[in-house]
Amino acid sequence: FFSTCSKFVAMFKEFLCPGRCARRSKTAAGGSSLSQEPKVGFFYQTCNQTNAMERVLESVRQHYPSEFIYLYSDCCHDYKAVAEKYNCHYVQRSGTPEADGLLKAKSALKSTFGVGCNQYGMCIEEWCALWRDAAEVSQCDWLVHLEDDVITRKRHDPAKLPGPNVGVAGPNLPGFAFSVPLQEYLKDHAPASVQRPMLPFYNATGASIVSTKAILDVLKPENIAKMDLPHLHFLDLRLLRATDATLNAFMLLGGYDSAVWADASMPPQNPVADAAFLHGGKEEYVVSGTHNAVMPWQHGVAKPISTKKWTQLPTGSKCAVGGRWVMIMNSPMVLSSWEYSSRLTKLLNAEVAFNDTRILGGGYFRNFLSSVVDTQMDYTLKCVEGWLHSNPAPVLVLAMSDVWGTATNAARKAIQQYVQECGTKVYTTSVFFHANPDIAIHERFTDSQTVYSQLIEYLQLMKPGGQQQVATVSHAQLHNILVKASQLPGMTKQESQQVASKMEAMIMKMLGLLEGGEVNVSP
Repeated sequence: FFSTCSKFVAMFKEFLCPGRCARRSKTAAGGSSLSQEPKVGFFYQTCNQTNAMERVLESVRQHYPSEFIYLYSDCCHDYKAVAEKYNCHYVQRSGTPEADGLLKAKSALKSTFGVGCNQYGMCIEEWCALWRDAAEVSQCDWLVHLEDDVITRKRHDPAKLPGPNVGVAGPNLPGFAFSVPLQEYLKDHAPASVQRPMLPFYNATGASIVSTKAILDVLKPENIAKMDLPHLHFLDLRLLRATDATLNAFMLLGGYDSAVWADASMPPQNPVADAAFLHGGKEEYVVSGTHNAVMPWQHGVAKPISTKKWTQLPTGSKCAVGGRWVMIMNSPMVLSSWEYSSRLTKLLNAEVAFNDTRILGGGYFRNFLSSVVDTQMDYTLKCVEGWLHSNPAPVLVLAMSDVWGTATNAARKAIQQYVQECGTKVYTTSVFFHANPDIAIHERFTDSQTVYSQLIEYLQLMKPGGQQQVATVSHAQLHNILVKASQLPGMTKQESQQVASKMEAMIMKMLGLLEGGEVNVSP
């Protein structure tokens, strides 16, 4: 009798709300099978911002007293006591903070030319494995992505959780868009089941929420191996380097949607008054003694004088009272210059004006076109003139990809004219970011276009008399690089032929290319 009655009740419940009234049942990794309310936990990868970390975890525990938190100490600092205090599942990278800081600084610098490491110096396989481990042990359906500047303001609204085919959802950031070439690639290569409205954008920032089911599916080593990572990086330099853009792109290619999560706020781009999670409060940040990625040329730099007073000449020009400093950072990669100018802001405790004069694809070979050379030169001149006469920031970081030295010369002319007019000292520093060609040629994550760009820039800018042989490459390898490097997206056929012809002539001359055998790459 009781058995029959139970079956009848179960059938009646199924009739009232088919499938949705079943209670949660534990499954293997990736959360639960059926549930009235999906289970939400937290993923937190931190380095050395101890004060900020305590603030983040304290705010979580105010509203989520017992929920799962995966805390990963990425920089070898011992946070076991903190993990115990806030009841976290704790994992720590082995080694010492000092050695790890040096390793990560080198990895971050290498990855500016395509190596498969992110901006924190963690290589792609390790980063994917970390997310998989968190999803595996969490037994949650979703993981909120915590960072050192994410604050929890209240519990999330279950009704606002993303749909079942969403891989990652985050703040509404229309300004955070993939490059146009990558957008076109995603349109062609993301499965047809993926919703298209959010395809051009990425938002896997702090305060986003990620599906553990999608993590365990998409980030499998065999699935990552199917992706053409060098080509993806070439289409958008943020791929493999910026973790937020990378996670969105991987999810889309793996068949999962991106979405906006109404419980995530990231002011000023996306202020949401009643959102549960706020991304962007860096008040507790300090400059690390081991993981600041300060390069040798940044040591011993005197703090610039803040420009608070201005004098006006009879000609109408304004002159700053106090010294000024221009740093020219020559690199084909956009992110490296931005990141190190940001670190300078912390190091100097002074505002830094950043201007990227590289245009039309970040300097990839298009600087062989005279029109691009002229445009970068004109833009650089305007940037320097405008900053010298009006911008209160005492430091200007100029990012450029200047093989011919024309943009640098334009900056020099503007500075000379300002010094003559105002009599104010302007200090200058030039920094060149370049890959060792041997690494660039043989690194599996580096595409042929990047290899060629690095060869040309290295050989143009390095002076003879140093190390005479820096790489060895076979004739067949070099020919393959040349062929692939001439396939330039976004250019007309005539422009591509023009650039390819110039590139081939230059490398033949520089390398003394002979038929057969090996070629020594020397400055």
